[in-house]
Amino acid sequence: MAEDPSGRVKTFYGSFHGRIMRESLLSMMLYFNRRIGTSLEDQKRRTWGRNDYSSCVALFSQHVLIVGCGALGRSMAELLKAFGARVTGVRRTVSGELPACIDRMITFDRLEQELPRADHVVLLLPGERETDGIFTGRHFAAMKPGSFLYNLGRGNCYREEDLLAALNHGPLAGAGLDVFADEPLPSSSPLWEQHNVLVTPHASAVSREYIELFICEWLERLRGL
Repeated sequence: MAEDPSGRVKTFYGSFHGRIMRESLLSMMLYFNRRIGTSLEDQKRRTWGRNDYSSCVALFSQHVLIVGCGALGRSMAELLKAFGARVTGVRRTVSGELPACIDRMITFDRLEQELPRADHVVLLLPGERETDGIFTGRHFAAMKPGSFLYNLGRGNCYREEDLLAALNHGPLAGAGLDVFADEPLPSSSPLWEQHNVLVTPHASAVSREYIELFICEWLERLRGL
């Protein structure tokens, strides 16, 4: 936070977050696409499960839906597009020219119709009153069978019981979760024991480079005041 020459307060949220968070998202996607969790279990059992790898899927053949596609979503889309994925963004309003990394942009009221076409659904929604429970059981039910959900935004946007139902009874094949309604995630949460869930502790933007990136971008903003 800083003041410009007129005395107006300027807030600051670094765009560098996207550079870190997109790698966290990619690692989650590859964890599921390349069956890394199963490979670790095979290694513990000393099992040579090579034939099972024929079920692996490449990102270049898949469709990614980014819900809450602002600056963070665009940064993630740039990396996903480099892998050849098709990317659709979801925003409250759509205006202006699309960046090259995003194939389509739709408004939230069309989300339910788009969900059956997405192999990966990424939630980047802010933790606001307007987003409380905005991703409902109806949305989970509309998702493509065998698809994956990732939440790197805030944990208030769906009910945990709706997520668990989709994980245990379909259509979800798995979920990569970095944020939760209650943090730290209580030890009693059934999410800890879900075989098809990857839990990280609200750390998708954490890295050794964080402070350096923050200071560099902050100084750049100050020079522009």
